[in-house]
Amino acid sequence: MLEIKNLSVHYGAAQALSEVTIDIRQGETVALVGANGAGKSTLLKTIMGVLKPSSGAIYLHGGKITGLSPTSIVRKGVALSPEGRELFGDLTVRENLCLGVANQPLPRNEIEARITAILESFPPLRNRLQQVAGTLSGGEQQMVAMGRALMSQPRLLLLDEPSLGLSPLITDQLFDIIRQLARGGTTILLVEQNAARALSASGKAYLLANGRIVDSGRSEKLLNDPQLRRTFLGAGSDNNPEASRLGASGLTNIRLEKIHMDQTIFMPSLRNEEELAAHQLKGLRWTVNHAYEGSSFYRDRLDQAHIRPEDIRTLKDIEKLPFTTADDLRDGYPFPLRAVPYEQIVRIHASSGTTGKRKVLCYTQKDVDDWAHFFARAYAMAGVTPLDRVQIAVGYGVWTAGLGFQLGCEKIGAMAVPVGPGNVDMQCQFLVDFQSTVFCSTASMALLMAEEVHHRGLAGKINVKKVIYGSERSSRSMRRKISELF
Repeated sequence: MLEIKNLSVHYGAAQALSEVTIDIRQGETVALVGANGAGKSTLLKTIMGVLKPSSGAIYLHGGKITGLSPTSIVRKGVALSPEGRELFGDLTVRENLCLGVANQPLPRNEIEARITAILESFPPLRNRLQQVAGTLSGGEQQMVAMGRALMSQPRLLLLDEPSLGLSPLITDQLFDIIRQLARGGTTILLVEQNAARALSASGKAYLLANGRIVDSGRSEKLLNDPQLRRTFLGAGSDNNPEASRLGASGLTNIRLEKIHMDQTIFMPSLRNEEELAAHQLKGLRWTVNHAYEGSSFYRDRLDQAHIRPEDIRTLKDIEKLPFTTADDLRDGYPFPLRAVPYEQIVRIHASSGTTGKRKVLCYTQKDVDDWAHFFARAYAMAGVTPLDRVQIAVGYGVWTAGLGFQLGCEKIGAMAVPVGPGNVDMQCQFLVDFQSTVFCSTASMALLMAEEVHHRGLAGKINVKKVIYGSERSSRSMRRKISELF
């Protein structure tokens, strides 16, 4: 679809691109990855005809488009969503979208049909059409910019830094949309400084440094090739972990291995107690209805209490609900209180069985995802970052805690050290050898480890900054003692 041959571009005497050669097949998503100043935006502007090349040629479907005006190139099926969005802040969302077809004489019904299609891809804009674009959030503005480009129904979509300045959560949503567009057949050239994002969202990639293509190939290969990682990531060390980041040697200031995670993204976006109460009521009503419709046990129990799902109208109505006890879990073994078909269950966990028959809980994939999210939220609230090393000293296997601690750790982007419970000698050795910064355990294990660290004289040799514990009751004095001994 697009072929670029030996393209060079200058700004005055300064060379921005040097003999760049790229080809993109129809239906491909191709990533162009590089550091700030590598020439990525310059290449897109040259494709669009905004900049004139010093030498080389650009072909679209075999026809040469070098030197054509931007208007002519748009009419040939190319559209650009520029870096920084470049919206008209005083115009409404609808007016900004319509600018995407300003050079096409389309009937009004066709324009409305295209706007409707854009809203299908970007649902948050449904209630924003009459809102002035300058008052939108950064993520919404990026959606408008992409929507404006899509209004011309391009065969080739150029995206310039779509994640720039956006939170990881909004970036997730935008890249989901990019994948949907690709699955729908749109050919995409994606320029993105975040190497991990770009490579994971594309099939093929080119690495641009100092205006030159320095490597290319399948994105998956580039993402995982050890030689490439050494070349572009450098060799990090204990004393200089920043050396493992893509920087002066080439691509981006974001780690290729880990997507940068903002610590607040796992918190709900609730602004006040009224929104919290409304959110809780919605969840309570859904849960009661799900239990009543899906579980014969809960239906019987709720019927005995003369409660139906529609009776839950306020949060105070939770007082009407009957209790579920540990005996109910034991009596329903091996799949107690099940409210989904067996084929929806992806994992089981169970209690230790020290008080008799094990109490089993069944997890759907949504449950597993939520469990990881809630653990990541706990880590975020504790101030854990992707640079932390989290030593996990709780049970794995049928007991649920270990996997939860690990999934949450990996979701937030920190390093997991999954030691498991007990084995004090190994725990102490790993605290020293791996310089773990966070220690996760039960409350009693935290106290035991604190005492061992004190007795063995390890406090000056370890790097623990946070202890996260649960599962058991603890007191303020116990917390204070753990802190002092560590």
